[in-house]
Amino acid sequence: MTQDNLSDEERREILVRNWEEKAHEALRAAKLLREAGILDAAVNRAYYACFYSVSAVLTKEQKSFRKHSGVRAWLHKEMVKKNRLDASWGKLFDWLFENRHRADYQSFTRFDPPVVSEMIDQASAFVSEMERLVKI
Repeated sequence: MTQDNLSDEERREILVRNWEEKAHEALRAAKLLREAGILDAAVNRAYYACFYSVSAVLTKEQKSFRKHSGVRAWLHKEMVKKNRLDASWGKLFDWLFENRHRADYQSFTRFDPPVVSEMIDQASAFVSEMERLVKI
């Protein structure tokens, strides 16, 4: 069956699964980068794992945004404030977003390995929570 023969719902499900796969790939990359001591890049991948998993939820709900700020705002407005997601997940996303920004754009930023490990562990939990929401 070609994609031309798929319903909108089937296409959306394929996109959701693709975002989830990207999230898991980013988590694997974060772990490998941490083990290699490339900590700024590991922070980046931990954040992107979360971003991709939120993108899966957005896709399921037929929403999209061009900027990370739009995704972040939607997460807080539509998920946290409407009690579809505990506020701790929104705070975690913000923390990872801010650290990813520091890692990517601020000179002389250094992260301690245990902190990066915590970021990756928390990102993994976040991805699992987003997968739970996709299944609802």
